[in-house]
Amino acid sequence: QSLEAQHFLQCAACLGASFTLETINMIWQHQQREINADSLSTRHSTEELIMEMVEENYLEVDAHKDDNCRWVHDSVQEVAMSLIKEEDHDSFRRSIGEIWYQELGEENLEPSLFEVTNLLNAIRTGVTNIDFARLNLKAAEKARDVAAFDR
Repeated sequence: QSLEAQHFLQCAACLGASFTLETINMIWQHQQREINADSLSTRHSTEELIMEMVEENYLEVDAHKDDNCRWVHDSVQEVAMSLIKEEDHDSFRRSIGEIWYQELGEENLEPSLFEVTNLLNAIRTGVTNIDFARLNLKAAEKARDVAAFDR
């Protein structure tokens, strides 16, 4: 795999077992702006990289379900996650969470609340942000409400 494809897989792995094309596109577009142009020999669109990952049998796309992508097996996601250096793992996950949070905004966060909060919680020490504390409270309340409904 090219460095670009590996970085794409790392970003996708942070999004969970399944994710929408819209979400990975949002994350990938932001990541491409962050990556030094010299560090990647070629630049492919999100769609091109998704098709490459489908051809390599890493991902599947379900066109009937909001263009939802999913890993063909959880072990593929685990291998993609292992491409992230261990010492950078938590900070990389948190940066993906911050991008997702900033791009969605508070008003559009509800459907992805648990996923975003989980990524933002990747680094707990030394991080004090009232917005993220509110997100944790909101996620806890949603979990409580879901659990109460299931009883």
